Amino acid sequence: MMKNDYELSGISMERLISLVRLSKHDSILAANGNDQVNANLMGRQIRELRDALGVNLTKKEGRQTSLNDKGAEFARIVSNFFDAVSSFKDQSAENSSLYVVGTGGSLISKVLIPNFSKMRELANGARMVFKNRKSADVIKQIQNGELDIGILSKVNCEGKQVETFSLKTIGYSLFVPIKFEEKVLKKSVFKSLSEIPFAMLEGTGELNSLLEQIADRNKMTLKPVFQGTSLTQVSQVVQSGECCGILPDFFEPSFQGDSIKQYSLSSLKKLRREYVVAWKKDTENFKPRIETDAVNAIRKIFRDF
Repeated sequence: MMKNDYELSGISMERLISLVRLSKHDSILAANGNDQVNANLMGRQIRELRDALGVNLTKKEGRQTSLNDKGAEFARIVSNFFDAVSSFKDQSAENSSLYVVGTGGSLISKVLIPNFSKMRELANGARMVFKNRKSADVIKQIQNGELDIGILSKVNCEGKQVETFSLKTIGYSLFVPIKFEEKVLKKSVFKSLSEIPFAMLEGTGELNSLLEQIADRNKMTLKPVFQGTSLTQVSQVVQSGECCGILPDFFEPSFQGDSIKQYSLSSLKKLRREYVVAWKKDTENFKPRIETDAVNAIRKIFRDF
């Protein structure tokens, strides 16, 4: 009889949803915003799944409980099932497919959004969600099903069991408002930062660390007149004409007319990165056109900018 073929007593939607929620956090408590009452409820639901399956799904480290390898594997299966049902619903209702894309905020604002209309056309009318994510989070969320697609540096994908396709090698340049053009030292462009007001990111990071190293070699002290929390903020100050700034090359199209000049800096070659579009092979099981539509659309957008 059918019920003997699928003996799944004790496995409810609420318990499966709790499992998937837990898979996106480091512990049951973290998955519930440190609310102990809700954490206790989730813990009970996970134990009920354990009893229904006859498989231990969690591990304990100190006072924190999280999914073990079997629990994470089962969570991926359930997440894929939920995605497949959602995709089936969209296709059956004659709605276009939905793809969730994760990448850095600068790429979203300077590459994806300006080309959104073209991107949808290339993707046969697919719907898109863009999520601002750090590279490490992009990979994790592709693997747990929260993201369908990621755009990130190739080095972050190595050994992560995701499909990838090369997009473009992206470097950094110095962007200077034209009113400061005469102050640019052609033989040592970097030293121009001591002559021209400049903007940079606040805090530490690979870009700032390299700039400090180059400044030390040139016996300079960097004194930015503006420090922002994002590269987009830095670009906006450059666009205002008040400062120069070091930005990824893909910012160049966003500067209007001839008001901003771009200068290459050989000392920044270390920051050049090959960017790729990444996705999980399993996603093709329930979104079979992910590569044909969404991935290829992203490839063409990057090829043309």
